[in-house]
Amino acid sequence: MDGSTYGGEFKSQNEGCSIRRGFKEGITARLALTEGHLKDAWSIRHDAYAAQGLIKSRADGLLADESDFWPSVNVIVLYRDGIPVATTRLCLYEPEGPVKGADYIPAMAVFNDEVKELYRRVPAKSGHARMIEIARLARHPDIGADSEPVFGLLRMSCYLLLHMEADAAISAVQRHHIPFYSRIGTDSVTEPKKHPKFDAEVALLACVRKPDEHLRQSLKILGLVSKSDSNYCDFVAGEQVPVFGTGTAPAELTGFMGGRFEWAQSSRRSRPARVAGADRGAIAMAA
Repeated sequence: MDGSTYGGEFKSQNEGCSIRRGFKEGITARLALTEGHLKDAWSIRHDAYAAQGLIKSRADGLLADESDFWPSVNVIVLYRDGIPVATTRLCLYEPEGPVKGADYIPAMAVFNDEVKELYRRVPAKSGHARMIEIARLARHPDIGADSEPVFGLLRMSCYLLLHMEADAAISAVQRHHIPFYSRIGTDSVTEPKKHPKFDAEVALLACVRKPDEHLRQSLKILGLVSKSDSNYCDFVAGEQVPVFGTGTAPAELTGFMGGRFEWAQSSRRSRPARVAGADRGAIAMAA
């Protein structure tokens, strides 16, 4: 489930926090490959969910679950001036594949039958389909209505969708987030249902690749990134990279909802990836 305040009410008690900064000061991103980076993600998650009333505040200030440690899962953390500000988690669903744990994703806690049925309808490039759940998208409440980290998370998620050769992307989102996700190219699969762990109703949204097409032709936001981007290989290799690149203006990021896209030709560079579950033929652990 997503926990961002994007499109919802903001309940932070600290409007003047130092992490509320301008765009020019830059945002970086990395895969959470260490306990320290995972704790950054868990802290953001906890504060975002607590600020919305989805959970009660916890003494340790962390919100984690067993899924964060699965070899089929990748956690992304965004930083502003070295301070963690946003996070999301991508979970591979490929029950016929070689990756341990890829036969279950967190969305199935609410939509078990629906996820299985959707997967059966996904066209596979070769052998069997590969579906990715984008979940636990959270922005720290102290950055208020700043949308740049949200777009940053989606941008970096797109690099993983490309890298993992996804045939479909799904999310279980809160009701008031449905219009936003619809604008980036996802369709509603179900009506909202009560989440068993959080005080919220969520709906299942999905974008499925059409036969003989790439997923980017349906999921609009994929048009913002390419494997030829300079930070693509560094990001999937586990390095901390700038999210928006040099000289990228916010308007160029938010304009994807109805704009025309130029898609750069992909060019694979030789760089070892540290993305969990990325190789269709072997397990690639993000250790």
